[in-house]
Amino acid sequence: MDLGVYRPPLSTGYRSVPLKNSYSEDLELASLLLHIEIINAKEEDDENLYSSIQQLRDRANELSNQVSNLEHSNSCDVRYQQRLDELRLAQEQLMELTEARNRKLMEKKKRDRQLANKRN
Repeated sequence: MDLGVYRPPLSTGYRSVPLKNSYSEDLELASLLLHIEIINAKEEDDENLYSSIQQLRDRANELSNQVSNLEHSNSCDVRYQQRLDELRLAQEQLMELTEARNRKLMEKKKRDRQLANKRN
């Protein structure tokens, strides 16, 4: 093995995983077909997109906990409504960013497939 060379433990592609019973014995003619695709977010130029999504997830979880605590305390004050509005806004933004990330990933896959087809 070369020193200083990063090698991921898995590589992209299809894998067949044999299924086992509760006694860890192989089940005849039973396997699970998996497709593994490895994407390193740090290599992508969308690093800010990934960090924004993570920050919004954290914020949405925090707001969700606050709303839940205010609900359990039967608090119908202004703070409850503010937190609920903030939570809805954070969830909408999170959904938009996640959709944008998924669109970019699909576009990249499409470009990669087109390049592979041109080579063949």
